[in-house]
Amino acid sequence: ASLGQMDRAVALFDRMRTRWKVDVDVGVYESLVRACGKTGNLRVLAPLMYHMELAGLKPPLRVLNCVVHACARNGDIERAEAAFTAIEAQHSLKPDGATFGSLALAYHDADVLRVLDLMDERGFEPADARVHTTVMDVLGRAGLVDDVARVWDKMLGMGMSPNAEAYAAAAHAMLAGDRIEEASSLLERARAEGLRPVTRTINTSLRLADTQLKGGGSA
Repeated sequence: ASLGQMDRAVALFDRMRTRWKVDVDVGVYESLVRACGKTGNLRVLAPLMYHMELAGLKPPLRVLNCVVHACARNGDIERAEAAFTAIEAQHSLKPDGATFGSLALAYHDADVLRVLDLMDERGFEPADARVHTTVMDVLGRAGLVDDVARVWDKMLGMGMSPNAEAYAAAAHAMLAGDRIEEASSLLERARAEGLRPVTRTINTSLRLADTQLKGGGSA
């Protein structure tokens, strides 16, 4: 499955259940669901979850999160939202940070802000900045720099300490939006906090230096 050979993986899965009478555990289902997301093969998701139910296995949150992630990663917003809703409505589980972060991947514009609204509605307080970082990434790619700034401020207002990825996402968006001083300030703060730079931090720093040398950009 991880090599993209989903048809062969599903055939082996069926053989395990029907011919060899193997008691397939949750881990096998999880592996196949994850592979669906990586390969973009969503047509087997519903049958997998159906077989899991028939086997009397209650899917844990991590497997349901994989379903949300698979749909979101492949741009199927409707199915990602349905899978998210089912976690509470059908399975009586509470979404966690991975759930919200996975759902955020489904969007390509300001609609991603719905994810933060859902977190607020449920009183969910994330343990770290990963969800907000994903939201800023989406907004930054859409050129919605003001929204990135608002999400950044909201994150700080919640008392969260941004990690290197969060700083990189915000700085990258600011630089792409021609807000040079803000991008520079974010990178300086990340350095002052002793955060180890990630690849995007280095790339953004190089682009910023090039822009400053050329005298481009505005505050």
